Amino acid sequence: MEILSAVVSGFASKFAEVILGPIRREISYVFNYQSNVEELRTLDKELAYKREMVEQPVIQARRQGDEIYKRVEDWLNNVDDFTEDVVKSITGGEDEAKKRCFKGLCPNLIKRYSLGKKAVKAAKEGADLLGTGNFGTVSFRPTVERTTPVSYTAYEQFDSRMKIFQNIMEVLKDTNVGMIGVYGVNGVGKTTLVKQIAMQVIEDKLFDKVVFVEVTQTPDLQTIQNKLSSDLELEFKQNENVFQRAEKLRQRLKNVKRVLVILDNIWKLLNLDAVGIPFGDVKKERNDDRSRCTVLLTSRNRDVLCNDMNSQKFFLIEVLSYEEAWCLFEKIVGDSAKASDFRVIADEIVRRCGGLPVAIKTIANALKNKRLYVWNDSLERLRNSTSRQIHGMEENVYSSIELSYSFLKSEEEKSMFRLCALRKDGSPIPIDDLMRYGIGLGLFSNVRTSEAARNRVYTLVDNLKASSLLLDGDKDEVKLHDIIYAVAVSIARDEFMFNIQSKDELKDKIQKDSIAISLPNRDIDELPERLECPKLSLFLLFAKYDNSLKIPDLFFEGMNELRVVHFTRTCFLSLPSSLVCLINLRTLSLEGCQVGDVAIVGQLKKLEILSFRNSDIQQLPREIGQLVQLRLLDLRNCRRLQAIAPNVISKLSRLEELYMGDSFSQWEKVEGGSNASLVELKGLSKLTTLEIHIRDARIMPQDLISMKLEIFRMFIGNVVDWYHKFERSRLVKLDKLEKNILLGQGMKMFLKRTEDLYLHDLKGFQNVVHELDDGEVFSELKHLHVEHSYEILHIVSSIGQVCCKVFPLLESLSLCRLFNLEKICHNRLHEDESFSNLRIIKVGECDKLRHLFSFSMAKNLLRLQKISVFDCKSLEIIVGLDMEKQRTTLGFNGITTKDDPDEKVIFPSLEELDLYSLITIEKLWPKQFQGMSSCQNLTKVTVAFCDRLKYLFSYSMVNSLVQLQHLEICYCWSMEGVVETNSTESRRDEGRLIEIVFPKLLYLRLIDLPKLMGFSIGIHSVEFPSLLELQIDDCPNMKRFISISSSQDNIHANPQPLFDEKVGTPNLMTLRVSYCHNIEEIIRHVGEDVKENRITFNQLKNLELDDLPSLTSFCLGNCTLEFPSLERVFVRNCRNMKTFSEGVVGFHDIKDLKLSQFPHLKEIWHGQALNVSIFSNLRSLGVDNCTNMSSAIPANLLRCLNNLERLKVRNCDSLEEVFHLEDVNAGEHFGPLFPKLYELELIDLPKLKRFCNFTWNIIELLSLSSLWIENCPNMETFISNSTSINLAENMEPQEMTSADVQPLFDEKVALPILRQLTIICMDNLKIWQEKLTLDSFCNLYYLRIENCNKLSNIFPWSMLERLQNLDDLRVVCCDSVQEIFELRALNGWDTHNRTTTQLPETIPSFVFPQLTFLILRGLPRLKSFYPGVHISEWPVLKKLVVWECAEVELLASEFFGLQETPANSQHDINVPQPLFSIYKIGFRCLEDLELSTLPKLLHLWKGKSKLSQVFQNLTTLDVSICDGLINLVTLAAAESLVKLARMKIAACGKMEKVIQQVGAEVVEEDSIATFNQLQYLGIDCLPSLTCFCFGRSKNKLEFPSLEQVVVRECPNMEMFSQGILETPTLHKLLIGVPEEQDDSDDDDDDQKETEDNFSRKRVLKTPKLRKVLHWEGNLNSIPQQFFKDIVRIN
Repeated sequence: MEILSAVVSGFASKFAEVILGPIRREISYVFNYQSNVEELRTLDKELAYKREMVEQPVIQARRQGDEIYKRVEDWLNNVDDFTEDVVKSITGGEDEAKKRCFKGLCPNLIKRYSLGKKAVKAAKEGADLLGTGNFGTVSFRPTVERTTPVSYTAYEQFDSRMKIFQNIMEVLKDTNVGMIGVYGVNGVGKTTLVKQIAMQVIEDKLFDKVVFVEVTQTPDLQTIQNKLSSDLELEFKQNENVFQRAEKLRQRLKNVKRVLVILDNIWKLLNLDAVGIPFGDVKKERNDDRSRCTVLLTSRNRDVLCNDMNSQKFFLIEVLSYEEAWCLFEKIVGDSAKASDFRVIADEIVRRCGGLPVAIKTIANALKNKRLYVWNDSLERLRNSTSRQIHGMEENVYSSIELSYSFLKSEEEKSMFRLCALRKDGSPIPIDDLMRYGIGLGLFSNVRTSEAARNRVYTLVDNLKASSLLLDGDKDEVKLHDIIYAVAVSIARDEFMFNIQSKDELKDKIQKDSIAISLPNRDIDELPERLECPKLSLFLLFAKYDNSLKIPDLFFEGMNELRVVHFTRTCFLSLPSSLVCLINLRTLSLEGCQVGDVAIVGQLKKLEILSFRNSDIQQLPREIGQLVQLRLLDLRNCRRLQAIAPNVISKLSRLEELYMGDSFSQWEKVEGGSNASLVELKGLSKLTTLEIHIRDARIMPQDLISMKLEIFRMFIGNVVDWYHKFERSRLVKLDKLEKNILLGQGMKMFLKRTEDLYLHDLKGFQNVVHELDDGEVFSELKHLHVEHSYEILHIVSSIGQVCCKVFPLLESLSLCRLFNLEKICHNRLHEDESFSNLRIIKVGECDKLRHLFSFSMAKNLLRLQKISVFDCKSLEIIVGLDMEKQRTTLGFNGITTKDDPDEKVIFPSLEELDLYSLITIEKLWPKQFQGMSSCQNLTKVTVAFCDRLKYLFSYSMVNSLVQLQHLEICYCWSMEGVVETNSTESRRDEGRLIEIVFPKLLYLRLIDLPKLMGFSIGIHSVEFPSLLELQIDDCPNMKRFISISSSQDNIHANPQPLFDEKVGTPNLMTLRVSYCHNIEEIIRHVGEDVKENRITFNQLKNLELDDLPSLTSFCLGNCTLEFPSLERVFVRNCRNMKTFSEGVVGFHDIKDLKLSQFPHLKEIWHGQALNVSIFSNLRSLGVDNCTNMSSAIPANLLRCLNNLERLKVRNCDSLEEVFHLEDVNAGEHFGPLFPKLYELELIDLPKLKRFCNFTWNIIELLSLSSLWIENCPNMETFISNSTSINLAENMEPQEMTSADVQPLFDEKVALPILRQLTIICMDNLKIWQEKLTLDSFCNLYYLRIENCNKLSNIFPWSMLERLQNLDDLRVVCCDSVQEIFELRALNGWDTHNRTTTQLPETIPSFVFPQLTFLILRGLPRLKSFYPGVHISEWPVLKKLVVWECAEVELLASEFFGLQETPANSQHDINVPQPLFSIYKIGFRCLEDLELSTLPKLLHLWKGKSKLSQVFQNLTTLDVSICDGLINLVTLAAAESLVKLARMKIAACGKMEKVIQQVGAEVVEEDSIATFNQLQYLGIDCLPSLTCFCFGRSKNKLEFPSLEQVVVRECPNMEMFSQGILETPTLHKLLIGVPEEQDDSDDDDDDQKETEDNFSRKRVLKTPKLRKVLHWEGNLNSIPQQFFKDIVRIN
């Protein structure tokens, strides 16, 4: 019965589950429909919240010009669709479901069932959407397309320069060289050279990215970082300091595979780590040229490059020889120089230029086309010049530039040149600034409009460039060469125009007759109360980013003649009242300034130009309307501008140019509101330039755009991306606009005149041309960008045929993310001018597009230069059919369109073709080419991720590729060959040999093509007469490069070569073959064409063979191989390679050799791999993972290694020594060992005992600059002889003491110039012996000791005097280290035996005059820097990091005298021993202090001196996991940290107050403690904290610069401070939010204060407080319960 019962029970349960479950679920839809709908509503709200959290970062990212990830945009669109289409349709049907049927007698069960079921289904979809809405990041910075730089052809013609250029290019190919220096006198051409190199390395693809920064004589870290970030497309936040920016740059540079950083014009030591350039960090990671950061420097001083910057290679650029100088001069002046009358004069002029290109160019341009008497006069003036000397400049150079200046044709040109001298040296000069200065000063004659003035300035600038007095800068900018700049400053000074270089000049050199004064980014922190210069007409002040310079209220009194005033980055709490004295002021620029009320500007009645660009102005007051003379108003990037008084703009009747981009957009719909309206613009009859943002297109007047408007940039809709490439154009951006709005007459009016049109996310449009244009068909449009418009089906389409001209002037067309786009041109075009000017087309993510061009469109593309197509999932072919049959071919020949042999097109101008991720395309060219000129100008083809593409070119098409230079094919999984020969054309040629030639191909790369059998199958030969580089990577199916048939490779039993005589590459310079598992042999020539059984590779310089497991030899034939030019050989993981060649191998000039993963290799010589003769010119040798090798270099090779510069040995398990000298005759003279070796690495060598064994007295490594030793656990000593080794080996371990241990370095090795030393995972008990050679380690600059767990200390006492050049010291993870320096013994008695009368001068004193960076981390037994009484001084230390040092109790204390030290003072017996004992100087330059995981730390400082005297320059303080700290600093100490900008305290479990007033402190009751520079305060995870600062109730805390406060997990914090607080600039208080999430923009989220919600405990004044995340108001009124709630939420 029990069994039966169990069976029945189980059956019933299963029945209920299978049968009744679905029935119950279906019934529940009827009865639970209301709860289902309610759950859907709740879910919809959650989705809305999540959407807001995702959308806000998206808006911010777009505002910064970032691209949004497609996944994020799809999610946002899906949420919108779900809300609009699904949720609303269901919730809207609830009323219908409630209605009853059968006259109200019965509920409508069918509708309730349907509604309930839909709600459940929708809720599941919504829940899935909600779960997928978690994004770590939403955007990325798009790569800026690099434009082709100008080639410096005039520079390249000199043989002396070309040799240096080529040498530097070769060094840049060397992955082991990380820093290169170029030096020479000023004006010799260093910058020109490195710019040419920058262009060449990109063209040669040596680097993926090049960044260029001019450093200048007074380098500013923020300026350098900003330029680097701009080139790297990296965005900094406004509140980030230089350290945070440096870390961001460091990570960004590490993420670029190969980056070249060019730092131009280095004058002195530049701390690359402080900038954020990871030169030292990536050195270990640099295994090959695919991941590296290389730094290229230029300087006038070799010592700066060699000693300060530690360049590994440096090159001198000398002045031009007379012959080269004459050629340059003659090229500029033309035939005049050859005439007999001119020749003698020209000869002397050239000689007086001293071989400097800059002097020759300036004077040659001045004399060009001049008569003989002008030449004579010029020479006489050069001979008699009495011009002043400028330091570092030859007088004749000054004279030549001054002479060029005197030859300028007009006073306007000279005035423009002098204006350029008023900017900062090396900085770009915006041409628009020159125009505004010129208008203000009245420099231009017969110029009546702003645009005419701008044209005049561009003309003058061109003339100055033609005279070589100005250089091109970035877009719309110019620069002065530093030599010319120095002369320009001198000339301007003669005209009483002063460029103030320092504070002293401001006081001493300003004259009352001055007419212009400029303060360009100088370190000037105070201005005089009045500037008594009555004739002054121009005043410029360019402050630093962190400048606190204040302008005195009476500063402008007495300057009635002032006409131009330009302030940048200046803080104005209110504008100076004396500004009204400037009755003649014409130009006023307050750019990037903090300004409040600007109403006073309205009194400057003669003002013509007014700019607030980049400022934080919030309101444009009514008084501005009084400026009736105003011609230009610039409000660009004024993102806080929220109010413009009504009728202000309309009163500016003479306004010609109005710029409001990325600024005010709160336009009123009609006049009479509280803000300005668009109608006001209609009255500006003289307006010619307008830049404006209109959020709501419906309020735009129909006739807003007048025909007089010459330039306009109209952003309409929710546009957040203000980047526009074409600055001086008629540009329109439309975003998220609906069809009925766009088709208004006002909109059409300016669309007809638009040159640059962006269409983003348009609603209701299917056909762009037909629906946007009424017949003109965009006749003036040059650039069209359409993206994210999901309803668009066609760009060009109309009923019937398109007979009118379509886009006759269009130059570029970009179509992106038009997921429903079916065709670009839907109908047949009958006008030959349609698209006739198109040069660039870019199409991406158009998933329904099946062909790129229709025939009628393609036939017009005679000027098309570039095609770029990516991520189009349905694209099948390049050219497809029109809707109807084309009747005539119009005489065109070329690419055959799909399925129609009669229709043919050509692309005669096409130069570049890029195809990426086209997964359905099978053939680019479906039929054979009939003509020979279809793509005759194609120079570059790149194809990647085209999964179905089997062949790229047809056989007949190859004949038209006569200009092809670059061919790259990557990641095409079905690619079988590059050239298809199994086609109709090739079958017609059956019976004759098929030969192919690519006459100009320079670069060929075949990468990751798993089915590729060869370049082509079925051809007899292929010739590449110009090929320089060939790369074949990850083509596992390739065995031969070409073959007669596909079965040819399988009929040979012997190994087949990759190349034979059928492949011609006579000029090949680089050959890379890797990850090709079937390749057995690289080359073999057979037959009559092999002359004298010899194969010669005349041009081959680089050979790389990597991971070729089937390779048995480079050449198995018994012939001689000649490599006369080979410099670099890299062979790795060719485990079956037993010999390089069966015959003789001739290497004449090999410089770089790397051998890796040769398990059977015992030696590099004796024929096993390479002949011994190759080593005579060797510069770099790398041996990696050769497990059977016992020593890397034998003694008999020493004579061949005199040029060796780098030696790296890694992962050789059997290696006991690098080379063996024991058997060498002691009397035999070798000279210095490795005389040029400057870099040595020994890494992961488990059996290595020594670098070498010898019998001499000493070995000198005279050039060794960098030494890295890592994980060599058995290494006993660096250099040893047999005697010492045998003694050590014979001693028992228990008999050995520290004195018996052989140190790593002793007196037997001399390292006189060693600068970098890294020792990792070495368990030696000692590193240095007390006795060393006289000059060893005296130049040590960088020292890193890590994971050396048996060291009790790092340095013996004797090392101190050798560390005077040490800049960077890092001691990390050494478990046994108790002190950094061991105890010094003094004449038999040590420090502990001293009497209390001992003087400080006689005790151990540690002074590190150059040390800037100190890290002590992971040292659990470290107690003090030195174990006994001592004093230390750190005069230049900038960063100190102490982490994970468990025994440290006191960071630093003050040394008063021996009698007061803890060791001998009874009353101080409980004072802990400090890590640092400070005397006099302290840490006066320390900027960054990090303390973490110090459980016993009780105090930061003990001493009588104020903390300000010890940490007077501290800007960043970061303290975490220090559980012994009760408070951080005292109130008096905190008050003295005047430069502290960032403070963060985290995870200190016992900390009760951050700042505590102690009983002994004398603090007046109403005292004020001010933290002037503190910008960021973070308090995180402090469970015992009750308040930030505890003192007297009337004490006052001021934070004038505090912008951001973050509080997390402080449950017992009851108030912020006991006292009065002032935080005038605080704009962000985040409670319970991680710091990394605290980057949102709060400008648009202002909340009303809720001061009454909580009772106030103390007074808090926060006049500018804008937002608190959950609360706004008094910091002190945040009660304890509120913090607990936040903690609970977290």
